Amino acid sequence: MAYYGIASNLVIYLTDKLHQGTVEASNNVTNWSGTVFLTPLLGAYVADAYLGRYWTFVVGSAIYFMVIIIALVLLLLKQFLQRQVRLV
Repeated sequence: MAYYGIASNLVIYLTDKLHQGTVEASNNVTNWSGTVFLTPLLGAYVADAYLGRYWTFVVGSAIYFMVIIIALVLLLLKQFLQRQVRLV
């Protein structure tokens, strides 16, 4: 679900906000899309060969949760620092 929300606007974001060229932005989106579709194969291999279904889900969910928390903390920190700069 998150893939479709991000993929549709990613080229525009990369070109407008990160000032990448259209070719470079398209290449980055293609690489990201390939990674999104191939990562479940890695997860399936780890689940079948090492951890099992339950522990793979637990570890994957923990990693996902930590990334979301880190992104939230960084966003809040950025907003806090921008407000501090405006007050000075």
